[in-house]
Amino acid sequence: MVSQLHVHVVLRHHGDATWPAPVWGNGSPEPYDLDGQAQLRDQLLALIHGLNV
Repeated sequence: MVSQLHVHVVLRHHGDATWPAPVWGNGSPEPYDLDGQAQLRDQLLALIHGLNV
């Protein structure tokens, strides 16, 4: 193991499936299909490129 700061940011809302329970260990994983994965990747990259850091 490597010592490091590890942070999770989880955005929640009252209508989510596990509210108000923790998000960890609840529900079943739902994998993205290849088109959904590509769309999410493109959206995230566009957001990252738009950051002014």
